[in-house]
Amino acid sequence: MQPLSNPDRSVIFNRDAPHLSDDPREPPWGPLRPFLADPQVSDIFVCGTTVTICRDGHLLAAGALGSVVVALDLALHLATAGGRDLSLAQPFQSITLGHCRVGLTIPPYSLEPSISVRVHRPDRWSTDALRAVGTFDAEVEHLLVAISQSHRSFIVAGPTGAGKTTLTRWMVSQMPADDRIVVVEEVRELFLAGCHHHVVELETRPANREGRFAVSTRDAVRHALHLRPDRLGIGELRGGEAFEWLLALTSGHSGSFATIHALSADRVHQRLAWLAQTAMPSASTGFLEESFRSEIDLVVVMARSAHGAVVAAIEDQTGDFTWAPSSSRQVRS
Repeated sequence: MQPLSNPDRSVIFNRDAPHLSDDPREPPWGPLRPFLADPQVSDIFVCGTTVTICRDGHLLAAGALGSVVVALDLALHLATAGGRDLSLAQPFQSITLGHCRVGLTIPPYSLEPSISVRVHRPDRWSTDALRAVGTFDAEVEHLLVAISQSHRSFIVAGPTGAGKTTLTRWMVSQMPADDRIVVVEEVRELFLAGCHHHVVELETRPANREGRFAVSTRDAVRHALHLRPDRLGIGELRGGEAFEWLLALTSGHSGSFATIHALSADRVHQRLAWLAQTAMPSASTGFLEESFRSEIDLVVVMARSAHGAVVAAIEDQTGDFTWAPSSSRQVRS
């Protein structure tokens, strides 16, 4: 890692308290605000007093806060701005502030206060922007548009930071305008309201200090099915909600979609089976894996490259779509 230039580092060195905005509508980013203004920064990390940023896909040291107290106060202010309680009783939270996903942890859950900010930049969501960074070329774009408009169910897979959310958002923007889409997210990141005519966005909620009023992803998926969706989307499959999504797929919600952390199509089905089994232990992983294979039509695999996120493969389960990285790409009628 290389440090930033001295002028950049000075914005966070020797701060004794977070510099909060005078505008109550603005999130209290304090000393992190200059990094949010940098269009090349995609992530900001605070661990204790150390600040690190991800710029153009590379981690760079960015200086230090004045003290651990500054980091703790900043984390508490951010949690409050996101409507969440960050305390000894609840020492970790995930929230959305503006177009940022923020992860917060404080002692004793972590050794030192920790802040993780994923910055989603709307100017990078357009077709031209994705082409410019090499996410796809014209041929792959044509195929992805066909998938989006065909009412085939698909899942976008890849490692952390591989552009799964960005590609999913773009594919939703290509779906027919008269489709009713209901999306469930643990932490809001897709921001679909501006890219499709008819979207209902649901967000889960953790329990309060008394352990009450939680809304789990499984609860939200069940409720979403009562909202008459043409397509049901899951921001990221992490647990038993995979089983609820499978039930939705088998009940006629074609064209549904989700994202998942996996490196290949084969691993996608295996991981889905493991997640679904947490909700249905009596079902074998083999049965669940085969069920997902029969219901999910396509798997889009994302990868990180030197220049950004890229579509690495599209695995076709139905024969309607074919794509290979080194051969011609086509869409069957």
